[in-house]
Amino acid sequence: MVTKIDVSDLDKSVRFYSEFLGYKEVIRTRPTPEGSVQVYTTHGGENFRDGLTFVYTPGRTISANNPGLHTLVFSIKNLDETLGKMIAAGHKVLRPPRETKAYVSSKSSSVVIAYVADPDGYQLELVEWKP
Repeated sequence: MVTKIDVSDLDKSVRFYSEFLGYKEVIRTRPTPEGSVQVYTTHGGENFRDGLTFVYTPGRTISANNPGLHTLVFSIKNLDETLGKMIAAGHKVLRPPRETKAYVSSKSSSVVIAYVADPDGYQLELVEWKP
């Protein structure tokens, strides 16, 4: 129903996913007794079921090798524009764009794929579908 990822800076991560990938904050929980806060987001829907949830827990060490999370994949309308904004903001491109026919469907002849790191180093796969 939702994808939750641990983050080291809640506001920085929410801003990254909002600014570059179009996610909108819909719910921010009150801190638990341990200080953990969750932000639920949506990507055009009415609730968080089609979004991501960011979990901040004070003192938790964040690693890009966090067990159970390999890659988050996003469909992007304009990959060059999105990558340009990310690079200008200082975010790291892990693998530059490449076109492939490996994911061809009845609605696309090819895709362009690039990989970037989010503020905590999680690998994001950005996919632009070509007609």
